[in-house]
Amino acid sequence: MVDAYLENPALLAGQPKRSIADYVESQGILVPRRFATLREARASRLPIMARSEHPQDYDGASDLVPIRKDLLMIHPEILDEKDLRKKIMEEQFKIPFFLKGYPEIMGINSEEFLDKFSLSYWRLLDGFNRTITADSAIPNRYHITTTCYSEPIGELWQYMIFEDGCIKTFFQGSNGKGVPLDLIKDLNNFVDLYERIRHLDRFDHNHCPTMEFQSIFDRGRINNYFLQYHRIRDFEQTPFKLERRREIEETEFDYVRGATLPEGKVCKVATAYASEHSWNNSRREVPWKIDLSEEGSIDPPRYLVMSEIMSRRRYFQTLNGNSEIGVLLGMAYGHESRSLWFKPNVSVIQDEDAREQLFPLKELVASWDKAKETGENQYIHLHVVADGRKAFVKRV
Repeated sequence: MVDAYLENPALLAGQPKRSIADYVESQGILVPRRFATLREARASRLPIMARSEHPQDYDGASDLVPIRKDLLMIHPEILDEKDLRKKIMEEQFKIPFFLKGYPEIMGINSEEFLDKFSLSYWRLLDGFNRTITADSAIPNRYHITTTCYSEPIGELWQYMIFEDGCIKTFFQGSNGKGVPLDLIKDLNNFVDLYERIRHLDRFDHNHCPTMEFQSIFDRGRINNYFLQYHRIRDFEQTPFKLERRREIEETEFDYVRGATLPEGKVCKVATAYASEHSWNNSRREVPWKIDLSEEGSIDPPRYLVMSEIMSRRRYFQTLNGNSEIGVLLGMAYGHESRSLWFKPNVSVIQDEDAREQLFPLKELVASWDKAKETGENQYIHLHVVADGRKAFVKRV
């Protein structure tokens, strides 16, 4: 099954979020009200949010231009779309984010790229923001995040794995009351809605997209409003179960997404990026660039632009943190960690003990120093074998 939007990008009309929302709504699915212009949105006197739009948003980097939901409330004096766009551009260029970094790294014309950035205007809904992504290796397995930042719930962020109709993994952080039980009871309905959209005619039914929804309570029922469809990976069912014992030199990972073939794969994995550890004011400044031979990263660059670009290109990725729980909960409110988790072929969550076993901090610091001294990225080779639930990784 082909994806109509990849076959004919003109269907996106330069605004993937809005164009796909129009299509999904035409299929009888709830979508928040959209407005043709900023003036029309203001005139409605409804709570409104501006959303960034760029043609690459459908199948490219996530969070191209992060816009606060209260942007229009912060600038109530702005009525002209050109003025609002200019204001956003000014704010974005104060930090090294996508509007500047993305075209530079990709080697494309910056002016043409920036000209394609636009805004769409949506009714802002309260409630719970939820994302759902079908696992790329295990059937009937879904990764679901939930966040809420409003009264009377308070602040809440949650990550779960929902498989075969049951919650298999559940982590939650909250400064308030937590997720209402009715939202948990809605999980089967939520998955059914995801699958219904996933199997619409214009989408590739074998693909595992991330979809975003806003879930609100209305007269005793939950209404799930579609917000976005973002392409991630095709489904490739794991061909085996990793049942053997790990070898002495292997590090075992229990938080895994994605699978290899039974024999595994040797990957060229970055440990330090010259651009990040270069001298900025004395000897050299190394520009960020794509190394086509790179197959993975054990220490992702802090430069979010590079992480977003490379996440879809990598075969293997580690997500590092003090604990697996902290990393998973971070996905509830961060595009970067979601991209590193879902877009590579295989991703694992690595705590400090696992990192020390696989690539000790002393070696990591030495690789930073060498990258800084030579102006070249540093790499090691890792053998990775994973079945979608467990992974063994070793140095080679």
